[in-house]
Amino acid sequence: MGRPVEPTVSLALREWHVVTEAIARGDQLLTFVPDGDARATVGGAFWLVPTWEHQRPAAIKRSWHGELSRSNRDRPAGGGTALRCHAMVDSVHAIAATQPLDALDPWHLWTTQYAEAQRPATVLVLRASALVEPVAVAVTVADDAPAWFDLDGAAPPLTALVPALMDQAFAIRAAAVLAALGVDARATA
Repeated sequence: MGRPVEPTVSLALREWHVVTEAIARGDQLLTFVPDGDARATVGGAFWLVPTWEHQRPAAIKRSWHGELSRSNRDRPAGGGTALRCHAMVDSVHAIAATQPLDALDPWHLWTTQYAEAQRPATVLVLRASALVEPVAVAVTVADDAPAWFDLDGAAPPLTALVPALMDQAFAIRAAAVLAALGVDARATA
């Protein structure tokens, strides 16, 4: 009978290249999306599409500036797009307007000021996998394009993905992120 065919995931979310790479490596497990975003559902899967337009040193912690410089050097000269990071939403958490984000600080690369400016927001805890080599796709991501979009058949197959973190490492880091959010990890299991 053989192995079942993996479904194609064509949903995509625009994200800064430096963040996409951090998520692909397991250095970061979360991202912010607008509060109440209907696409932000547990178990939802999508590709992170790297963008360079808005990433800037003032929004990134100083300790990540080397990665930001490397990211800017990796920017395709012709403006093409290459996919590397596939994500599945592990959990979704609305951030109250009064909830301090300081506790999340160790778990993302943005400055506190940038993170605070994202309110009202929803935090997505992501389980990521990455392609060993990015795959060029026939998608042009305009500066004013919506954050979420469909890849319209340009998505690579899911067969060559490598987990960003193994199960135990992901569970430990995700529990720490949930604790920072004030969520009992056992309640989300």
